[in-house]
Amino acid sequence: MADGKTCDTVESVIISVTTDAGITGWGEVCPIPHYLPAYARGVAPALSELAPIILGADPIGPEAVMARAQDWLQGHVYTKSALDIALWDITGQAADLPLYHSITCIAPEDMARIAADAQGEGITQFQVKLGADAIWEADVAAKDTASLLKGHALGVMDAVALKLSKFGGLSETRKARDLCLYLGAKMCIEDTWGSDITTAALSHLGAATDPRQVLNVCDLSGYVVPHVAPDGPLRKNGRLAPPDAPGLGISPDPDILGAPDLVLE
Repeated sequence: MADGKTCDTVESVIISVTTDAGITGWGEVCPIPHYLPAYARGVAPALSELAPIILGADPIGPEAVMARAQDWLQGHVYTKSALDIALWDITGQAADLPLYHSITCIAPEDMARIAADAQGEGITQFQVKLGADAIWEADVAAKDTASLLKGHALGVMDAVALKLSKFGGLSETRKARDLCLYLGAKMCIEDTWGSDITTAALSHLGAATDPRQVLNVCDLSGYVVPHVAPDGPLRKNGRLAPPDAPGLGISPDPDILGAPDLVLE
């Protein structure tokens, strides 16, 4: 990470949204405080603030709810990312439709070892973060369509990493994806971190994108234990496919998740 900062563990926040019809959508965000202006334990207070917008709202068609959420509470994009993913999960389930490896900054010899192991598993393409210079903010600049247009205008956007929690979930990242397709920029579809829920969302977005412009889709859950969803996407022969079931297509295990920290009714 920037300025030599590291972390041994990260805290991920998993949310579920249940409709009157009994459909449950799942979302996740795993903010890393010294990488982005986000804080995992800030998610619950932000969701509480958004309760008047969320409770009783029609969850089908996430953009409408998310637009009202933005008007109600400015900023807190990372919280809205988890909510947006959960709403898309609900939308896909209601329509009975599925929503259709990154190496960290470590010692070069460890990078080479990990890459060799991954190649043995069938992976043929690698994303390697070489580190950032003194102006490390350039590494985290892509966060909305305006920043993408600026990068394109400067001639420095042959490829871009689209991270769900930086854009605010699937709705806004989808807009960024469409702009990248138009501009001809290749994409790494990923997030700051996450488990099976985030990886499922990424796999659906990746599968719905022109493969000629996708460099990789990050299998974040491959680095995380325990797996919270037994039916989450798994890498096979170097490839990752989205689940075929409606919505995100996963069913997180409540016994693994434990009791919720916050319930809004």
